[in-house]
Amino acid sequence: MAVEITVPELSESVVEATVSEWLKQVGDTVAAGDILVVLEKDKVSLEVTAPSAGVLARIDFPAGSDVGAKAVLGAIGEAGEAVAAAPVAATPAVSAPPAPVET
Repeated sequence: MAVEITVPELSESVVEATVSEWLKQVGDTVAAGDILVVLEKDKVSLEVTAPSAGVLARIDFPAGSDVGAKAVLGAIGEAGEAVAAAPVAATPAVSAPPAPVET
């Protein structure tokens, strides 16, 4: 079963950070505690570690992405395990403005 990699609790004044770089790639074997990704905010770097051992199965936010506290960055699974893609947030449909009415 896949284990989610989440952004740790950020300080009260920080509500989002930027993914600086992934140190592991999808398919890489990781051990619990390995540093997977580096987040940056206001010249401060935060290393996010693997919550469990396995294979990095999914990266949801590539380098350069902004993420909020507790966002799911990716997932770790077992070798050969199929891991579902991250759920996509529903986006509201964009409707065309109404046609002008002639008077």
